[in-house]
Amino acid sequence: FAQALSLFMLLAVCAAHHAQIWAPVKQSGPLYEDDPNHFKEQNILKVAKVRDPWYVAKRNVAPTGYDCHSATLLGSKGRNYTYRFSARNATTRQYIKWNVTVTAITTPNHTKPNAALYKYLPENMYPEQSAQTSKLMTYKPAGGCAVLVTVVDTGNGQYRACMLIGTQSALEKQGHRNRTKCEGIYKTQCPHMEGYEDNPWSTDCESRP
Repeated sequence: FAQALSLFMLLAVCAAHHAQIWAPVKQSGPLYEDDPNHFKEQNILKVAKVRDPWYVAKRNVAPTGYDCHSATLLGSKGRNYTYRFSARNATTRQYIKWNVTVTAITTPNHTKPNAALYKYLPENMYPEQSAQTSKLMTYKPAGGCAVLVTVVDTGNGQYRACMLIGTQSALEKQGHRNRTKCEGIYKTQCPHMEGYEDNPWSTDCESRP
């Protein structure tokens, strides 16, 4: 899991760096993920029950040297879901895989579960890590896509790290098409800077992680 830890640290470093150079998204009202007008898009249980593997299609951090990031549902009990996380070393083409428990939670002002609480690495190996909360911004079943945001505390402020994810079948059949609504939310509700955009999914990602 040294590789997995390195990946985790790279993400943290990228987020900390970006928080210093990117201006926050201008917001006159509540953030998209906390706006009651969008609550109907944000039932995390609908995303959690999808059996098709989820892949990260886009995220607003610099490339980390790993691609093909995926999460595959293995089972569930109540609102606890066991996933197999997977990522590929872009140089060696070797995959690292580990299981993670994700809990569906309801954040303040929401009436239904809208976020995922989890520790990225195995807790028995890295007990010192903090749990992170990823809020669902939108889920579009027809497009096989969703957008999640995680607020990262960098020490110099907070950074909104976003991920546009897609089901494997949607990505394979449609490429980057038919995700217009997810793409629009990702583009307008998350900070971006040219050269700092990761697109870690490709057609040669392992078919079934």
